[in-house]
Amino acid sequence: MSDDGFEIVIVQAEAAKRSRVSSWIVYDRPTDYPTGFVARMFEVHGAGPQPTQYAIRCMELDPIREKFSRAGLVRLPCDDGDEPQIIETWI
Repeated sequence: MSDDGFEIVIVQAEAAKRSRVSSWIVYDRPTDYPTGFVARMFEVHGAGPQPTQYAIRCMELDPIREKFSRAGLVRLPCDDGDEPQIIETWI
C-alpha cells in the first residue's frame, strides 16, 4: 500500500462500508521489519480484531504519525498489557 494519507482515508471508508471498525497499530522494529516502524491496519467485527493486508513501513516514526494525523485519525497510547513492540494505535 502506498503510504499516502488519501489512501488511508479510502481504506478506512471501505472498512466502514462493511460495518467494520478499523484501527492502525504502530510497531517499533517488529520481527518482520527489524530496522524501522510498521503501522498495520486491523478491522474489528464479530470475530474480534483481524489484521488486514494494509501496512505502512518507514524508517522513522514521525512520517507515519503525520500521515495518520493528516487523514484525521486520533492517536491512542499503548496499554500496559500490549506487546512491547507496540507504540500506539490510531483510530
